[in-house]
Amino acid sequence: MSAGISGFLEISTADVESRQGGGAFRDFMKRLIEAHMLSVKIPATDFVSDGKNMRDGGCDGEVRSGSPTDPDNHLDVPTVWQFKATKARYSSAELEEEINKAHVRQRIVDGYRFVFAIAADMPANKAADW
Repeated sequence: MSAGISGFLEISTADVESRQGGGAFRDFMKRLIEAHMLSVKIPATDFVSDGKNMRDGGCDGEVRSGSPTDPDNHLDVPTVWQFKATKARYSSAELEEEINKAHVRQRIVDGYRFVFAIAADMPANKAADW
């Protein structure tokens, strides 16, 4: 891993594959979110993850406040996160299904941004389609 654009990390395919299996990728994402929250002065208490209602509703974590000073606009508004540690490709219909899960849908209605983080090597043209 190395420092990437705008302070985020660049992660190689090997890095991604070494974190597949759910728990490792989820822990990595939580730490990455917590670090970015610290950098834009969002209180750590505003990050919630792994609650029963979240798992049942298609969410792995949420940042309950945003920071208008976030220069990258990753956490400029509240966000709801879904982590997928898999090499599988997701169709538009599958992504739509994730967005329409109960907890995620409610958070979007509440003004949250949905972030779908996949531990997979995705071609640039597929990422651009999303």
